[in-house]
Amino acid sequence: HKKDLKELINENEDKPVEVAIEVIEKWKKNAKDFSKALDIAEE
Repeated sequence: HKKDLKELINENEDKPVEVAIEVIEKWKKNAKDFSKALDIAEE
């Protein structure tokens, strides 16, 4: 089970906004890798 953006935000919602932004930026950076991995997994 891969975490989606909503789950990541929920996990970090009690932390400072800066942390949430950092998490989202990391997630965005990894999103391409996630989609590649999903493409490979689905084949």
